[in-house]
Amino acid sequence: MKKILTITLAVIMAFSFVACGGNNAGDGGGTTAPSKNASTPAEAYEKYIDAKSKAFERLTSKIEEHEDLAFTAGLAILPITLVDLSLLPLTIVGMEGGEAALEMMGMGDINVDRSGDVYTITYTDPEGNTITQTCEYDAKADSMRSVISDGGKDSLIFEYVYTGDGYASQYTVYSEDSGEYSHMKSYFNDTDFIGFGTQTVSGAPDSIFKKSGLTSDFVKSDESYFILEGDVMTIFMDGETKTY
Repeated sequence: MKKILTITLAVIMAFSFVACGGNNAGDGGGTTAPSKNASTPAEAYEKYIDAKSKAFERLTSKIEEHEDLAFTAGLAILPITLVDLSLLPLTIVGMEGGEAALEMMGMGDINVDRSGDVYTITYTDPEGNTITQTCEYDAKADSMRSVISDGGKDSLIFEYVYTGDGYASQYTVYSEDSGEYSHMKSYFNDTDFIGFGTQTVSGAPDSIFKKSGLTSDFVKSDESYFILEGDVMTIFMDGETKTY
């Protein structure tokens, strides 16, 4: 399980690095450098991904201290790390010549249009499906919203907002099989806190784009959540709360 999680995080960061041309705007040790200093949405997203990867590495290390959690907790983490692979086009938004990076990832017929702060990316995936992805980035609030549409249906809605010392984010993924949405929420900083929660919902949740005042309670749900605060991990699953 450790190997799977490590590879997943490494792949996400590698794609971000390649697409952003090795940009080091986020260097300096974590999320305390606000992404609002980024000159493009791609740079802002790169900082978010870097901070998220470091936070989940801390959580993974804590889980590995308890053998009984390796399978259940490890599998619970995977969806919220893997979902970023669907958002790879964000790594080139606002970049000159970024389309070439997407071509390296197997995408074709790439077109990027901009209207103010909103970018629209259209492309075909390796299976020949036409995908439309929008990205809206507000530099002042350091907040991003991106929607992926496939066949006219919003299949993934992603949002994050900078909280002052970290990020709050949410991913809403539509399931054609069930007609419901998987809602995944994260809240983390670069030092002592990471939390995420998941739940199944019947519709898209309230937007957090440019929203202020979010706290760590944002990740809690009546289905499941994980919180690592300092060295104490709290897990709520199957109606039961356990502390490690």
